[in-house]
Amino acid sequence: MSMCARVSRQVEGVYGSRMTGGGFGGCTVTLAHKKCQEQLLKTVTEGSPHATCFFTGPGNGARVVALPKSSI
Repeated sequence: MSMCARVSRQVEGVYGSRMTGGGFGGCTVTLAHKKCQEQLLKTVTEGSPHATCFFTGPGNGARVVALPKSSI
């Protein structure tokens, strides 16, 4: 996993990458610009062919959600 983080940081458009959850097999979290997704995927899977990659975007964040009284 540390190799995945290391090679990820070499891709142009990656702002940072780090390993997390090493005691449970581990994964990496990488912050990157959307335009470098294909290159990032190629670079990581070349270094680790069994890697599984997920791409996500920012969400709305935490907020208060009002539930109808009937669902309580």
